Amino acid sequence: LDGILVKKPTWMTLSCGLNDVSPACAWRVGYEDFTKNVTAVLDKSQAAGVKVIILTPSLYKDVDPENETNQKAAAYVAYLRQQAEQRNLPLVDINAAHRAEIARLKNENSPRKTLLYDGIHMAPRGNLMMAASLLKTLGLTDEQIAKARERWLEAGYRRPITVWRDMNVRQLENAEAFAAREKIAYVD
Repeated sequence: LDGILVKKPTWMTLSCGLNDVSPACAWRVGYEDFTKNVTAVLDKSQAAGVKVIILTPSLYKDVDPENETNQKAAAYVAYLRQQAEQRNLPLVDINAAHRAEIARLKNENSPRKTLLYDGIHMAPRGNLMMAASLLKTLGLTDEQIAKARERWLEAGYRRPITVWRDMNVRQLENAEAFAAREKIAYVD
């Protein structure tokens, strides 16, 4: 952190991910150490005059939002929300946005069941959800976010489809829609 603060940034996003609680990570951090570390980062950053935006973590294996890891992460998420409120910092509640998007997909009986490609890292649609959440927190309008989303859909994306193939996000969405129409098994 000191190496970053010496450069005198104006803004910083503090994005706390699931590595702290994920069973997939060997370097898990207990709740007490997590709160101590986050508090230290926030204290130092604010003392240096940096405007901090806090992001809550996404879900782990979001096809089951109430799995054991997500339940364990709830305390970590609550702590981040509390710090944002107490310190009057902007909060990008990725956890809540992720839950809402998974519920929407389920309600719409969408063939898409996840925003993740491996149970922890975001696939393109998840990245779009995160970016839109950040832009909304920064005060952009729904219209501005929709315009940005259109540009994002043309962004390059590389994914394994039998062999690695370059495509943009719009092409990926079209391939997914085709797979759903044709009842072709699709795995993110």
